[in-house]
Amino acid sequence: MRNVISSFAEYERDMIVSRTQEGKAYAKQHNPHYREGRPKRRITDRYQAIYEYSLNIP
Repeated sequence: MRNVISSFAEYERDMIVSRTQEGKAYAKQHNPHYREGRPKRRITDRYQAIYEYSLNIP
């Protein structure tokens, strides 16, 4: 029973990976500004103030 469940989980994982790669390939073809990964974080004034404040806490 465990073998059946684990092989089904492996099959599902393979399907997820293949769909993800297909989606990335589609995005690369249709979006000239496509970049993989997270977008770079923008450091706002508020974030900078909180960061500096946290450094001064003993």
